[in-house]
Amino acid sequence: MRITAICTAVTAMMVFAAANASAQIVGPGPQLKIGYINSAEILEKYSCAKDAETRLKNELDKWGLEVQNRETELKALQEQLEKQDKAGLLSMATKKELADSLQKKYASYQEYGQKKQAEAVTRRAELFKPVEDSVNKLIQKVGLEENYDIIFDAINGRVVYALPKYDLTARIVDILPPCSGVKTTGKPEPKKDVVQPKKKK
Repeated sequence: MRITAICTAVTAMMVFAAANASAQIVGPGPQLKIGYINSAEILEKYSCAKDAETRLKNELDKWGLEVQNRETELKALQEQLEKQDKAGLLSMATKKELADSLQKKYASYQEYGQKKQAEAVTRRAELFKPVEDSVNKLIQKVGLEENYDIIFDAINGRVVYALPKYDLTARIVDILPPCSGVKTTGKPEPKKDVVQPKKKK
């Protein structure tokens, strides 16, 4: 996946470089200044990112311990139920009651695990947002001060900085075609006269 992302970024750089070279052949003009970053390496070496990673790990370890304790409890109950059943100590009614209770605990265990997985994703985003904001501000600062036209991220191929003149979003929005079958005039369609069939005499 990482190799694909790097190839995407390199390909994009080659396209811009080729476009720049073509422009120079046609006539003199300013050259594009293109750069790239490795966001994974930046986060790996950034102390604030390490702090956020440590905090996240500590919280995940606590959640993991709770999940492990619930799993251990479930296994103990399962083993106890199987032993009593083999020994013939359980009536059918008691066996069903214990099995239902175990099933409910297992469903609760699964729900808890899924909930914590979702919370982990949210918590990671919360902890790393200030770090990413800080890095993005520095990228913008370097881009402006050192006159870069475009900066890519080699990890995912995204453009992390570009001069506004290269943003074609508004241009594309202006020429978007109307949806098929949808009237764009806003005027109501005139009603057609309905010809009533003549009554037979």
